[in-house]
Amino acid sequence: GLCQWWGCGCGGPCGGGCRWCVFDTPDIPVLYALSCGGLSFQNNRITKSPGAESWLPHRNLVRLDHCRDVEISDNAVIGPMNISGMELLDCDNVRGGI
Repeated sequence: GLCQWWGCGCGGPCGGGCRWCVFDTPDIPVLYALSCGGLSFQNNRITKSPGAESWLPHRNLVRLDHCRDVEISDNAVIGPMNISGMELLDCDNVRGGI
């Protein structure tokens, strides 16, 4: 099926992943995945951009929608953030967390 995910720009199709990337975010999600299987998000560093304003209403760093077999591990969130955690919508076998 169709797999779409947005993150650091390191990946693309199903089975892709985002590893060893640096995110400098204005309090918006760093990963949104829709209908993916075999996705990994590991060993990334996430910081808040100083002075940047959030422009999305989402309150989680990671949002997975209809995904399966996902590994999220060893990611470092550095400094204060106004968003945190993960939102899972109808997902199976999601390992780890943020």
